[in-house]
Amino acid sequence: LQPGPRCYRRSWIRDGTLPGTALAEMGFADEARAFLRWYAPYQLEDGRVPCAVDRHGIDPVAEHDSHGQLIYGVMESFRFTRDRAFLKELWPHARKAARYLEKLRAERLTREYSTPEKIACRGLLPESASHEGYLAHPVHSYWDDAWGLRGLLDAAAIAHELGHESDARAFGELADSFRESFRASVRAVIAKKRLRYVPASVEWADFD
Repeated sequence: LQPGPRCYRRSWIRDGTLPGTALAEMGFADEARAFLRWYAPYQLEDGRVPCAVDRHGIDPVAEHDSHGQLIYGVMESFRFTRDRAFLKELWPHARKAARYLEKLRAERLTREYSTPEKIACRGLLPESASHEGYLAHPVHSYWDDAWGLRGLLDAAAIAHELGHESDARAFGELADSFRESFRASVRAVIAKKRLRYVPASVEWADFD
């Protein structure tokens, strides 16, 4: 699954997961599951999910939306198919991605991010370039946080479905804490910049 035949001659996890969900909804769940089975082994040992893969291998650029997207794709496929064997097969990848999200978030829970200058970044995922406009200067992107939250919620749902209740509780609690950090950050940026819209990032407070 690729987003386009010319400048995007590569497979992105987001551009496979989201069309994959649409395919599953239209009755083509086999294709959605085949994509995830192909992509998941490119996950790194520490749990990081690469943003894209092409004939040269994985893209090393840090884009933190990808981890949650893999988890979401696995759970969405299950929601449409109820294929427990598939869910069990991909669970190790989903679990590693969720643990990686936990590790990333911990980087923004240090004392440094309790200062007035950095409090809006507290508890978020680190800066990334998951938007073309952020390539020159990575920022704390709320797109990443939205996908991170979705991924943690789905990781908890997968764990519960498979009977891994300790993981279900841990990821559920992590999602609850992350949600509060996410809300607090958005509200802080809106107040500081006197915005009338929900911003896309902490640093730029951009409308996108």
